[in-house]
Amino acid sequence: MSELADRLRALPSFPEDMPGLDPDSVPEDPAELFVAWLEDEIASGARQPHAMTFQTLDGGAPVGRTLILKDLDERGLHVSTHRGSRKGERLAADPRAAMTFFWRESGRQVQVGGEVVALDEATSQADWASRPSYDGSPNPDWQVYALRSRPGTSSPSRGWIASTCASATGASAAPGRTSASPPRRADRPPPHRSRTKRRCGRL
Repeated sequence: MSELADRLRALPSFPEDMPGLDPDSVPEDPAELFVAWLEDEIASGARQPHAMTFQTLDGGAPVGRTLILKDLDERGLHVSTHRGSRKGERLAADPRAAMTFFWRESGRQVQVGGEVVALDEATSQADWASRPSYDGSPNPDWQVYALRSRPGTSSPSRGWIASTCASATGASAAPGRTSASPPRRADRPPPHRSRTKRRCGRL
C-alpha cells in the first residue's frame, strides 16, 4: 500500500450526525423524494446543491462531466448545452445518459438513468435568455434536454436510486423519516444494507 493510500484511508468520510432513510416512508414517485432532498440541501446552504455528474456514452464508453440541473417537471430533469458541443453530439448519437447527485454534508446520493429528449425551441431559448451572459441575441445552437428515467416502463421508480448513510452510533443511527416524510407504505420491504460502523439505506 502506498503512502497516498494511507493518507486517503485516514481522511474522514462522513460526519457522525446524518439523516437516515426509511424505505417504508418514501413516496411512490421518486422525484418527490429527490425534490425534498434538494430543498433540504438548498435550505442548509450547501454549495451548488443542483450540481451533478452527467454521464453520456462515447462509443459505449461512459464520459462524465459536472453540469447544473436547470429544472424538473413532467418531461424529466433538465440540462442544457450547445448542440455542437461534445456532449451534444454524443447525445445525438446515443440518447442514453445518467445523472448522479451527491450531497456530502448529508451523505445523500441520487442516481437517475434513462434517455434524454431534446425539448422545444421556446424552452431552449428561454433558458438561454436566463443566462447571466445573455446580451439579447438568441442562440439557435442552444438546446435544453430532459432526462427521462427508463421511458416506456410502467413504474415511475425505474431508473432511480436513492441512498444515504447514517452513523450506527450517532443519534440518527436507525433509519428514520426524512424532513419531508410521506405516509408509510406497507407494500415495500426495507432493503437495508449494513456496513461496518455505518447503516446505509438504498432504494
